[in-house]
Formats: sequence, C-alpha cells, structure tokens
Amino acid sequence: MMKKIIASMFFALSAIILVSGCSSDSTPPPTTLTGTAATGAPIDGTVYVKDAKGVEKSIATAANGSFTLDVPGMTPPYLLKVTPSSGPELYSYASENGQTVNLTPTTNLAMFLAFSKSDLNTLYVGWDGTAVTAAAVKAAEGVVRANLVTEMTAKGLNVASFNLFTTPFSADGTGIDGVMDGLKIAVNPGSGSFTFTDISDVDLGFDETLAPPAPPVAVPAGAISILTYSGSTHALNGVYSSACYQTGGSGSQYDSLTVNGTEWTNAINEFSSTDCSGTPVVSAINATISMLGTQLIPANANGNTGWVDGMGAATVVPGADGTTVLSATDTTVTTLNIQVTSVTGTLFNIPVGFTSTLFYVIDDTGSGLVVYRDAGGIYASSADPYFQ
Repeated sequence: MMKKIIASMFFALSAIILVSGCSSDSTPPPTTLTGTAATGAPIDGTVYVKDAKGVEKSIATAANGSFTLDVPGMTPPYLLKVTPSSGPELYSYASENGQTVNLTPTTNLAMFLAFSKSDLNTLYVGWDGTAVTAAAVKAAEGVVRANLVTEMTAKGLNVASFNLFTTPFSADGTGIDGVMDGLKIAVNPGSGSFTFTDISDVDLGFDETLAPPAPPVAVPAGAISILTYSGSTHALNGVYSSACYQTGGSGSQYDSLTVNGTEWTNAINEFSSTDCSGTPVVSAINATISMLGTQLIPANANGNTGWVDGMGAATVVPGADGTTVLSATDTTVTTLNIQVTSVTGTLFNIPVGFTSTLFYVIDDTGSGLVVYRDAGGIYASSADPYFQ
C-alpha cells in the first residue's frame, strides 16, 4: 500500500510539473511601429516602412498625423518615410519593433547627417539595414537636439531626456510640435547642405560639434545634498577631479573625489610623465560620509573672503563663469563627517576608524560645477579645485 501511495504522489507531482511546463504567461513580442508625422501641423500623407530584408509596408496617416504600422514577420532595423499630399518627403529610423518612431523635419535632418548629407531617397531605395547604423542615428539626433536647446527649453521640454525620434508627442502646437511651428528645416542632398532657420528665414546657426545635455545621473539612496554657492542644493555623487598639475619634480598628478551614496574616496593619482599620461600610482583614503550640519565660512582678516590659496594666503576665487567673484563675504556650507574604512597606497598614514570633518563649496554659477575643498576645516581653499 505504501508503494502505491508513493507512486501516486510521484505521478501527481509529475503531472503538475508537466502542466506547469506547458503553460506560459510570457507576453508576445510587439509587432507594431507607432508615431506621429508632423511639421508643426499634422502631415496628411502616407507612411512607408522598409525592413532590413527590403520588405515594405505602408499606411495613411490619421487626421492628427498619427500612424500605426503592423510589422509582424518583418526584420529591423527599419527605415521610414512619409510622403505628404504636399511638401517634401521626410525620413526616420527605428531599431526595433514596438518603439515610437516620429517623422518630422528634425528626424529628417538627423537622418541626413547620419547618412553623410547624401540623398535619403537613395538610402531608402537600397535599404538593407546596414548603410546607416543605430549609433550614427543616435549621434545625429543628439547634434540636432543640442542645436534646439533654447527652443525646446522655452516650450518646457527636458532637453536631456527628450528624443526627437522616440519620444511620443501630439501635433497640437505644444511641446516639440510648438518648436517645429517656429522652424524651417530643409536638406539639399545635391549640395550636401541644409538650411536651419526660423519662420522668418532668420538663420539660427547650426553647430555640428555640439552635444546635447547629459541625462541626469541616477543618485543612489543615501546621497548627501549639500548647499551650493547659489543657495540651491547638490547631491554629492559621482566623480570630481582636479586638473593635472606639476608636483615640483619631473612628474605630475591629479586628485579625485568619488562619492557613491555614503561611500567616499579621496585619491591622489601620480604620474611619472609631466602631463598625467600613462598609468598612475594611486593612493586613496576610503571612508563613509555623513552630514553634520551647516557651518559659516567667515570673511578673512582683511575683509576680503573666507578663502585661502595653496600657500595659506587670503585670495579671491573667481566664479565658474569667469566673471563673478565667489564668496566675497561670509558663506554657509554643509559640514560633513568622514570615518576612514581603508587606506591604499603609500601617501596616507591614517588609521582605519579615524574620523574628521570637512566641507566642500560648490560653485554652480557657470555651466559646470567647480568644487573647492576646505583648508583645515576653517577656510575654503582655492588651490586645485575639482570639476564635474
């Protein structure tokens, strides 16, 4: 009887396993491409898509310029174009199924740049998925977006996170559609040139070397927010490095600060070269960091600033924009506490468990951040600032 019970249990378990193995709750892969074709106003026309094997499909745009293309069985990457009832064709690109893919003068210009300013119709006719890469399209999109920072910001768009190809939008005069309402963009493959003007034909200028603002860096949990010179806050996170400087002999070095949440590393990177090239010898203090509170950096005895230079003399530190004077009077800073967890290299003779207080003055008055270190916990030092 016991054998029968065990056998019955075995077969029952086997059946459960077989049933479980046969069932699946996986979601089928997407088989559509959706987007909007617009120049500011919705485009009345036909959207065409060609896949990497030369298979082509088409669909008419809706009244609002939107479209959905069914692409089951087709092979990405895709090249798309819209043929309007009036006006020039516009081109775009999709690297995978299921993504948003817009067709606008901005995507058309990006494709023109990605294809070395050559004829996009020729690209479409011979499309096999290789003549233009996703990396080239990404780079070109960034250049176009970088030249629209002023216009996009004025329309309330986050330029760092927006993508001209894949961010959904409506052709309703707002957002990126409102930006395009104020633009005239036309490409000329015959001459390898293009125009980039406002609606009054005023040249807006176009710099092909520009890069768009970087997306915000994810700040880890526990990151410490410290006061900046402008009175805002900055999450102390990432890598901050000084410029390369001479060490007095034949070598050079730069200093770096790396903060990840509550983990803090201050390193000296030494080089035998005079320009910080080659492989450095690294000495570092590793510690945990926490916030203590705020501290007032007083003006110095001469009544100028609370700053000292590398030799201990009072000095006035220029702001990051090169024109302002930072901390001309007393300055409030965030005071931090570090507790050493380990030491590497030969330059630091500090025991594990050692604690100390410090602060950084964040100059956020320019386009980037300049980070000044404290000098003895009393003054801010203008010597060898960090940059991020």
